[in-house]
Amino acid sequence: MADFRAGSANRIVDNVYEHLREQILSGEIPPGTRLTAPALAEKLGVSRSPVREAVQKLTRQRLAVERPRRGVEVVNCELSDTIRLFELREVLEGLAASLAALRASEEEIEDIRAAMEEHESLILKADTVARQKANMRFHALIRDAADNPELARSLDDLQAQIRLAMNTMKAHLTPNELSQTAEDHRHIYEGIAARDSETAEKAARLHIRRLHSRLKAIEAQA
Repeated sequence: MADFRAGSANRIVDNVYEHLREQILSGEIPPGTRLTAPALAEKLGVSRSPVREAVQKLTRQRLAVERPRRGVEVVNCELSDTIRLFELREVLEGLAASLAALRASEEEIEDIRAAMEEHESLILKADTVARQKANMRFHALIRDAADNPELARSLDDLQAQIRLAMNTMKAHLTPNELSQTAEDHRHIYEGIAARDSETAEKAARLHIRRLHSRLKAIEAQA
């Protein structure tokens, strides 16, 4: 296990937070699990104070929620809430792609291309975790290239909530949908690389709208 005690007090909080966040998003800590400071502190080999701060950060990011008489637990995502998140994500991802087309450096554009190709290479492979990480990296690079800290923070929180929800619902894409996702990514990249903010925004919004429509179809069948 990693040594969470290394570094400054703030670094310890960040280490604990990042560890718990990834365990929640990967499903290792499932929805409904109580996040109690004494138990987590003992498990991670740190004091209770950084654990409490890390759990507070998870609550602010809406990956955890405080329940009366139960304390803090990992959030259990409802399909209807996830659909509303996608409504917001369409707008924010479109804005990020538009700004990236205007502001990205040549190096950032090359990084986006590399992430796109990495994701494409994983489409037909069984490694779902690696594919999800490549997908997240593609979107994160666009978010960062937009060079808007407030937008980056909003999208980071939103994407984390959506990743948790999709894993919780086991809403995995079909092979055809995965291929469509890769094609969408290429259209977004091409708009950014061409410095065409309008095309990049339209491609990004269409990409998220497809996923939104799929969730609405699942809701209609429920």
